[in-house]
Amino acid sequence: MKNVLIRYSIISSIIVCVLMLFSFPMMKNPENYSLAEIFGFTSILLSLSTIFIAVKTYRDKYNNGKVNFGKAFLIGLYITLIAGAMYALTFTVYNSVSGNPFGSFYRDYSMSEIDKLNLEPLQKQAKIAELDKNISMFGNPMVMFLMGMFVEYVPMGLIVSLISAGVMRRK
Repeated sequence: MKNVLIRYSIISSIIVCVLMLFSFPMMKNPENYSLAEIFGFTSILLSLSTIFIAVKTYRDKYNNGKVNFGKAFLIGLYITLIAGAMYALTFTVYNSVSGNPFGSFYRDYSMSEIDKLNLEPLQKQAKIAELDKNISMFGNPMVMFLMGMFVEYVPMGLIVSLISAGVMRRK
């Protein structure tokens, strides 16, 4: 099982990290931010597709064509945690080295969305204050890492792990 976990965790990590780096230039223009988000979440799902392949490989090549739900889910969970950590680390390092571009990209996008709402001046000020408070958290690398891993990557990984375990189990 160890070989399967290592191999597919590395493959999943490479897929999500490389594709994530391609999405950063899209974020520079607030009009493309939504497209960058779609591309990012699609990249995560693509990387998580390795869970299905890993469970199938383990079942068919290493376990005589059998795998129970628990073991299949654990394979998915381990791959999710390893690839999620690599995703969050890549995101955090890129953001730190580049001078926190995500915060400015996100602020530009959010400001354009706030402007579309036609709010009263006080409401607009409150929205901007809330936005700036949230963006200030992005300056903390630990917060960036934890948000990248546990807000973006892990929830999707748990869903894919559950689906893969349910589909691939065989007694």
